[in-house]
Amino acid sequence: MDRLDSSHNFYEAIAMKEESDRLKMRCFEEIKKTALEKRKERDSEKQPVTTGEGNGVYTPKKTVNISIANIFHGAKTIESEEDIEELLDYLRKQLKTELKENTILKLI
Repeated sequence: MDRLDSSHNFYEAIAMKEESDRLKMRCFEEIKKTALEKRKERDSEKQPVTTGEGNGVYTPKKTVNISIANIFHGAKTIESEEDIEELLDYLRKQLKTELKENTILKLI
């Protein structure tokens, strides 16, 4: 907030939003990495968990963090139901490209 208050350049203030989003994504990735390392340490001490269907070993789904700010670039004006449908179609396409088998999407 102090940086924003002391900014005398409109473009610098706009760039702070992008910088903030990158920092947020980096922090979420660091949290995910730390949690994964702790889970691996904990799981190395235990026996593998089976799925109950044959002799397979349960593999957890991979979580992918997706920034809402990166999906929606800039401002969007909605004036009609058609605009809502356009926006939802765009969002659907973006999310489908990110969704892979055995993956969880987390919107942040």
